[in-house]
Amino acid sequence: MNILALDTGFSDGVVAAQRRDGQRAHRLIGPFGTHGERILTAIQEVLIELKIKPADLNRVGVGQGPGSFTGLRIALATAQGLATGLQLEVVAYPTFEALPQPREYDLVHVFDARRGQLFAAQMGADGLEMATCEDPITVASWIGAKTLVFGDGPIRYPELLAAGATWLEGPYAVVPERALDLTRSASIHKGPLLPTYRRGAEAQVIFGSPLLNRALDADDLADQT
Repeated sequence: MNILALDTGFSDGVVAAQRRDGQRAHRLIGPFGTHGERILTAIQEVLIELKIKPADLNRVGVGQGPGSFTGLRIALATAQGLATGLQLEVVAYPTFEALPQPREYDLVHVFDARRGQLFAAQMGADGLEMATCEDPITVASWIGAKTLVFGDGPIRYPELLAAGATWLEGPYAVVPERALDLTRSASIHKGPLLPTYRRGAEAQVIFGSPLLNRALDADDLADQT
């Protein structure tokens, strides 16, 4: 099938497409503040490169987070709009599952979440072990001399590398091939397609749940089912 994957939870966003014969194309978009301006152009570019007409798409997948409040919603809204307008299957996948995952190494993903916090994930031999939003001191305690660190977190918090960890070079985006593989293998989404934030943002506090001090997200709905 012809598929499209959108992921804009971090500053370096990805738009990727795969033709039914396996040919793939992608574009990096960013930084924050430009995803909304660039995502539709990037979609058009990858479809033209692969000679796919929008009407010939079958499925769109979207990175569900954790990630930026605004960034996640840009990809989600775009995916839902395309799914409605073109009658596409829509699926979601955990954004951290689409990041680089060299299984033979101790790997920690760290992305600046602002407000003194980091979106962080620990990767194990079987893939994603934990994804959360934590303070830099807590995340630094996960990182040793043999750890590989991926993400923009050390730019603001260089103490994350104090133990001598190796900081992998960017761009700090999901791997387009992984995003497409996850899109292809994911189950068709039923019900509202919501982001997974892992923490409250200003807009969530304003419009969200008084009990949670933020908006309900995909994790909360999963807890209630």
